[in-house]
Amino acid sequence: MSKEILLNSSDNYLGVLGILREALQIFPRNGKIMASIALFSLVSNCLLFLGSHVLIEPFLLDLVTAMKKDVGVLLLNELIIGVAMWVVFLFSMIATVYASAVIYSSEKMTLKELLTHIGRTWRGPAITWFYISLMSLGCTFLVLIMFGLLTVVYNVMNNFALTTPALLVVLLVIAINLYFGMVWMVGLVVSVLEDACYGMEALRKAGKLMVGRKLQGYVVTLVLGLVFISISGFLGYATSHTKFSAMGILALNFMSTNIICLWKIYGAMVYTVLYFECKKIHGEEMKVELGSGHRMFSTVVPRFTASMV
Repeated sequence: MSKEILLNSSDNYLGVLGILREALQIFPRNGKIMASIALFSLVSNCLLFLGSHVLIEPFLLDLVTAMKKDVGVLLLNELIIGVAMWVVFLFSMIATVYASAVIYSSEKMTLKELLTHIGRTWRGPAITWFYISLMSLGCTFLVLIMFGLLTVVYNVMNNFALTTPALLVVLLVIAINLYFGMVWMVGLVVSVLEDACYGMEALRKAGKLMVGRKLQGYVVTLVLGLVFISISGFLGYATSHTKFSAMGILALNFMSTNIICLWKIYGAMVYTVLYFECKKIHGEEMKVELGSGHRMFSTVVPRFTASMV
């Protein structure tokens, strides 16, 4: 059974603060669904954190022995944990994006409908996330190489005139990576919400959707990244510069895992709202499968907040 939903149109477009604020309003609109997603993500990440602590850290405590005797077991354990983290993150993102889209469109859904949809559509987002992971890995290596070259130039030349251009190049590479990150996340949202659009096709579609909203998307990505780095940096500094017991460090890392997990869920909600804004500015309709049929959502959705920033 399909249902067409007609929503009031509006010529208003959200700014950066508006997008961030609208994303915050999604959670209370259907607290049961969003709390279930958050609980799954928190429990899964905590179990993976404990698994990593039990399986990997004992080898790292004696690196020499691990390199000589147990390197195969160490690599296998890291591979298992890494794949499990990849799967958990993918499932959490699919669930968050899809639930956020339905809730943001002022529709209702059940947990069963959410799980059914994920079971039918997870392959497309998985392919998209695989491409994103490969490209992200390549960009990470590029940034590390640029930082290494900057360090070499500074230490060998010790010349500010040469160091400044190198620093500008590094900053440019970071800025480009932020832009790619924005397109990748919107592409992941596209692969979740649009039928038969995944992989490189979803990423190309995301790039086209961002036309006219690149500045807002870039700033949103910058804000999310800066907060993520600040949280990670603060907790890392607290761990390394404060005298904690072994259990204290474990508890702090445990808390860090939970905070970062929740921030990633919020990030997925933000990019879902950004996707709606991009669809709206291009005048495109949005079709989301729910249950046994399709519900047509207008790209202009009711606002949860009155003011626009």
